[in-house]
Amino acid sequence: MKLPNKTFYELESVRQQYVGSFESIPYQGGFFALIFFVGFAIKSPISSKLYKETVLSLLMGGLCGSAFTICKRDQYHKKVSSVYWDMKHQIDENPKLGKIDDEREVVKNFG
Repeated sequence: MKLPNKTFYELESVRQQYVGSFESIPYQGGFFALIFFVGFAIKSPISSKLYKETVLSLLMGGLCGSAFTICKRDQYHKKVSSVYWDMKHQIDENPKLGKIDDEREVVKNFG
């Protein structure tokens, strides 16, 4: 069984959003790291070197920056799961849809 065009493009749209969310991790992570570092610098005494706080702010910023990508991944998994169960329900109602397509019978005209 082949996916209908609408279903395929819905899945592809959600997948592209998930893949595109990887591009924002460094920017979001850097922004959150800067905010955490400023918070640590305000709370720390002036005589402190802030080495530990720098590392902690980078780690915490990276974790917060990757939360957006994790959210997009969950949306993608939910969409794939819903499409799977919808198709399974359709195949259960009409078993003829579950038959494997024979690619040799398809006439491909690229002219």
